[in-house]
Amino acid sequence: MIIPLMKADLWTETERMSDLQQWRTLCARYTVALAYMKDSNARITVFAPINDVFTYNPDIRALSQKEVLSHIVDTQIYELGENQKWDKQTLIRSTVSSGYMYITQFVNNPGNY
Repeated sequence: MIIPLMKADLWTETERMSDLQQWRTLCARYTVALAYMKDSNARITVFAPINDVFTYNPDIRALSQKEVLSHIVDTQIYELGENQKWDKQTLIRSTVSSGYMYITQFVNNPGNY
């Protein structure tokens, strides 16, 4: 029996799930999110906020979506790469309609965050 080698990525997996079609449509609008979801070798997946993000930190509160994502990538993801651990969840206050959004650190496989 021959089993074909298949590489799964988040984008392909979500295509099979009918209840995630709205999520796929939303992610397809953002180049960074789509690129990470299509990359089966990505060690870290970043899901960016949808619209404006309001945080308790006044320096971050005035940033655009792109600037907030850059801040997350420049600080927290760098710390993960340095094997630093932070609290299980970093709370970011999102828009009133979105409520709260959590950025959660988890280990998928040893060393793969």
